[in-house]
Amino acid sequence: MRPSAELPAQWRLPPGKRNGLIPETVSAADLMAADLPPVRWVVPRVLPEGVTLLAGKPKLGKSWLALGLCVAVAAGGMALGTSQVEQGEVLYLALEDNRRRLQKRLGKMLCGPAPEGLEIATSWPKLDEGGVEALRA
Repeated sequence: MRPSAELPAQWRLPPGKRNGLIPETVSAADLMAADLPPVRWVVPRVLPEGVTLLAGKPKLGKSWLALGLCVAVAAGGMALGTSQVEQGEVLYLALEDNRRRLQKRLGKMLCGPAPEGLEIATSWPKLDEGGVEALRA
């Protein structure tokens, strides 16, 4: 760790004046005293509710995995062949795909009609350019 004197001036500002430049911290004592709700799972023991980053080297199957999980949740079926999931509405942002490729993948994945609760977008505004508001809407 670097001494605070070596930190850039904006990082030495109090948390309320940092403008999001560095994350807010919490003391270990406060964290241990906090009453936190239990984790809600979309796919039990695999995918928690909320924002998740799925990262890895190219061509490992990340898009197939994500689409498969989305289909399972939208249909309310089995995910990964072992985990029963609760049915829910899903928005899949396939920002590196096109409709033709997605149609082909879904055709290989589905055993029947497409689930009603699955919405797919192949373009989306950047988060700081209206993307967050679009998600909320």
